[in-house]
Amino acid sequence: MRILAAACLLALGLSAAADELDDRVVQTLKNSTRPASTEKADGLMREKKWVEAARAYVDHVARRPDDAGAWYNLACALSRAGRQGSAANALQGAFLAGYSDLEHVKADPDLAALRGSKGYEMALKAFRANKPMKVETVWVEAKALFHCYAARPAGYDEKKTYGLVLLLHGHGGSAENFLRSVPDWPGGEFVVAALESPYPAGASDGTQGYGWTPPAAGEDAQKGAALVVEQVAAAIDRLQEKFSIDAKRVYLVGSSEGAYLTARCAMAFPDRLAGFVFNSGGGAPGGALEKWKGKRILIAHGVNDGVISWRSAAEFARTLEQAGVQSELYWYDGEHALTPAMIEGIGIWLRAEAIPDNLRAPAPK
Repeated sequence: MRILAAACLLALGLSAAADELDDRVVQTLKNSTRPASTEKADGLMREKKWVEAARAYVDHVARRPDDAGAWYNLACALSRAGRQGSAANALQGAFLAGYSDLEHVKADPDLAALRGSKGYEMALKAFRANKPMKVETVWVEAKALFHCYAARPAGYDEKKTYGLVLLLHGHGGSAENFLRSVPDWPGGEFVVAALESPYPAGASDGTQGYGWTPPAAGEDAQKGAALVVEQVAAAIDRLQEKFSIDAKRVYLVGSSEGAYLTARCAMAFPDRLAGFVFNSGGGAPGGALEKWKGKRILIAHGVNDGVISWRSAAEFARTLEQAGVQSELYWYDGEHALTPAMIEGIGIWLRAEAIPDNLRAPAPK
C-alpha cells in the first residue's frame, strides 16, 4: 500500500510544473520507497571496487544514518581507496551510530592505512565519548552560593524602608528572565529580587533553564525539596542584610513550579511573610493551613492555561476557604505564561490596590 500511495504522489508531482524544489521532493520520495539494502555496495566491496562501493554506501547511509554497519563498511572502502580523511569521518559516523567492536577496528586489514592517522585517533575519541557506561547518581548535600538578582526601586534611599518581593520562577525558567519581565514592579515601594534555582532543567522551547526539584527519588527527593525551602529562607536573610527592608512587608511570588515552592515556604516560615502570590500553580502543601490566616494571598491563573488547569486554582481557593483562610482569585486572559496584563494586575495587588476589571477575565466555568 505504501508503494501505491508513493506512485500516486509521484504522478501528481510530475503532472505539475516542476521547479528545483519539486524535483528534490520527487527524488527524495523515490529514494524513500527503495528498500534499505547494502547488497549493491557489499558486492562492489567484494569486487574491490572501492570508490564505487563507497558511493553506494554513502547513498545508503543518507537514507539510513542509523546503520552503524554501513558506516563502518564505508570507512573500510574509503580507507582502501586511499581517502583517509573521509574514512576517519565515516568511522566516526559508525561509532556515533552505535558500532562498538573496537577490537575488530584495531585488527581489520581494511583500515590498516587509516590506523595511526590523526583522523583515526579522533574517531576513537568519539567512540570513547559515546561508549555506554554503567554509572549511578549519588546526591551530595553541600553548601553553595546561588544567584539572587535584585533590583532597587528608582530613587532608592538607605534611610527609608522598602518591602521585598522575592520571585520564584517556573520549571525551565531562570531568575534573570523572571526579573526582567517585571522591571518596575511594583512601583517604587519594593525591592524586587529573583532567586535562581539549583537544578538545570530544559524549557519546552529547548532553551536551558532551571528547576526547583532534583531528578531524584525517595529520601534524596525529600531532602532536595527541604533544601530549596532553606535556600529561599537564606535568600530573604541575605536580602534583608543587603537592603533596607521592612520585615513586615516581605512577599513571595511563585509562578508554575515556583508557585508550589511558594506554598511549601509559606508553610515552613509563615511568620516571615506578609503574603504570597500563586501564579499558574500552587496548592495546599499539607500541614495546618491555619498558619496562613491573616496573610494576604492571591491565586492568579490564566483561564486558557493548557498546562495546569484553572480548576486546580479554583480547588485551591476552596480548600483555603474551608480552612478559614481568606484569599483572592484573580482570573486573567492568558495561557501558561507571563502576560503584560497579568504582570500589571499582580503589581497593583502588591501595592494593596484593587485589580481593575479591565485586567480581569470572567471566571471560567
